[in-house]
Amino acid sequence: MAVNYLVSPWESCDSDLQERIEEQSRQVIFEKGDLFYDAGDRFSALYVLQSGIAFLHRVDESGKYTLAVPVYRGTWGAPAFLTGIHTATFRASSTCSVKVVPGKVLHDLWDDGELQQTLRSMAETDFNFLLDVMGTLSQSDVESRLVSYLSKVIASATPPGQKRLNTIRWPFSLSELADWLSVSRPHLSSVVKTLRERRILEIGNGKVVLLEKSPA
Repeated sequence: MAVNYLVSPWESCDSDLQERIEEQSRQVIFEKGDLFYDAGDRFSALYVLQSGIAFLHRVDESGKYTLAVPVYRGTWGAPAFLTGIHTATFRASSTCSVKVVPGKVLHDLWDDGELQQTLRSMAETDFNFLLDVMGTLSQSDVESRLVSYLSKVIASATPPGQKRLNTIRWPFSLSELADWLSVSRPHLSSVVKTLRERRILEIGNGKVVLLEKSPA
């Protein structure tokens, strides 16, 4: 993933390279439930999420989530460009506007040093972000796990240079969130109620609100 850009993930590259990539990319609308790629798929394109909400996840052999995170912006798929294979599933959770960069375009331009640096940086950022998310899921205290997790999601949804958001759209149920956090639905409901009473967190009416500054 790459989120540290204002307009284009290629804005650090020279204008000629930007133009060559952009002119061969295409704008695509993904509807809720549409699949960008599945774990085990071979790399075919990068996906620049411009609007909407997508969901990135991995599951183990028992079907338990080992990674589950909604995403609101960013460029997705760079690690698979370098390794050849996607290791997670990426699916639209709402209508999404996406710039699709075909893999052939990137392979044809791979001799460009700026492109190599940019794609490696994207892959590194992706890896570090997912490690951070998985780190929050390993916290034993459910309250800390929930607040840290949602703080990571909100921070990644905030455009660079802007004050961090405290509210995001949330088209997910409490049961889904409980599955992602490996906690029972009743326990999570109790934790959310406590955090609401302490004016730290609100979940409901299609949104999440972090009312108190939390760890990024």
